Amino acid sequence: MAIEASQFTEKDQLIAKFYTLRAGLSVIAEKTEKIKVTEKYLSDLNAKNDENNKKVQDDVISEINYYKREIERYKNPTHNNPTPSYLIERRIAGYQQELEKVEEHKAKLSHTLLPAIATVVACALVAGICLANGMDFFGAAATISMYILPFIAGSKWRRHKTEQERERLRAPIYEKLVKEKKELEKAQKTEKAALAQLTAEYAALDPTAKDKMDIYKGNIEEWETKLNTEIIPACTSAAQAVQNAMLETGNGIITEADWANLDLLIFYLETGRADSLKEALQLVDKQRQTDQIVHALYEASSYVVRTLGERLDKLSSLVQTGFAQLATQIQHNHNETMSTMKTAFSSLEDVISEGNREISRRLGDIQATIISEGTKIASAEMLNAALLRKANDSSDKLMYELRYNQKYWDK
Repeated sequence: MAIEASQFTEKDQLIAKFYTLRAGLSVIAEKTEKIKVTEKYLSDLNAKNDENNKKVQDDVISEINYYKREIERYKNPTHNNPTPSYLIERRIAGYQQELEKVEEHKAKLSHTLLPAIATVVACALVAGICLANGMDFFGAAATISMYILPFIAGSKWRRHKTEQERERLRAPIYEKLVKEKKELEKAQKTEKAALAQLTAEYAALDPTAKDKMDIYKGNIEEWETKLNTEIIPACTSAAQAVQNAMLETGNGIITEADWANLDLLIFYLETGRADSLKEALQLVDKQRQTDQIVHALYEASSYVVRTLGERLDKLSSLVQTGFAQLATQIQHNHNETMSTMKTAFSSLEDVISEGNREISRRLGDIQATIISEGTKIASAEMLNAALLRKANDSSDKLMYELRYNQKYWDK
């Protein structure tokens, strides 16, 4: 129920009330933290899933490109991208060029006949001259033989030696050539089989790699369901119950708009900068109108952190009374929420068909979770513990957590 402002004229009572409100904000902040932690976990899961999907896509593209390159290499090998058969063919071409050079010795043989022909012609002329000068036939023949026979013998010897040299050079080249042609035949068979296998594997590739994609999807869906059907409903219903209780118990003292200034109000009252709530609020307004508000909030929050334990001991009875009042109001608000929710769930279950019992079970789980969360916070001990756990957070930060939680209240 609302508490009259006249009951809070004393400074200690005001400070105790502000600690109580800060405890309420601390509870809400812890509920918001549960939502944020789950959202962060989901965000990390999605990031990991995206990273995995990108890696899979990159791997698939790399694999596709590999098969394309290999298939093209087997079909159209080049100097920069050769196959074994291509290299063998290049060696065969080299050996064939060597054989052509060896065959040039044949041409040299034909060249050795020219001097012989010239010699025969010359001998005929000599014979004619001899006969014209009265020499008989046998004498002319003897004269000619002296010139032609040695040449014929030498020419034959040179031809024999040239042929031997040609065979000596040709034999090892021809042997290598025969061996390379056999290797070429083997390589071509191997490459034909490899090309067929590559082509088949390429055709069987899954460009989407669906079996490797979205491997975190099931986990993501599970946590999204948990977040939306358990964590958010439980944490927001608890936050709403606390906020409503804070509005009820703080009615007539400060408005929700001043909850972010709780540290400043406590600081001004405890340090004697203000002797009344009105003076403290005026100082807050003045600070808000200057550029010093950030420093002022930091100074006030630091003071609250340093003196929290001491002040709670000094104001123990007042604070515990405030906690008890706030806890009672939270329980009252929570009970009202659960009553409304039970009615809504009951109406939903009436229209759920027998084939959708899973939905009914989920509704029951949500209801149980919300009841559990509400029971946890509706106690003075829980409020006190939350206040201490969130002592290092400024009232401004705690108010931000409330606003963050409120984003889900209309969903």
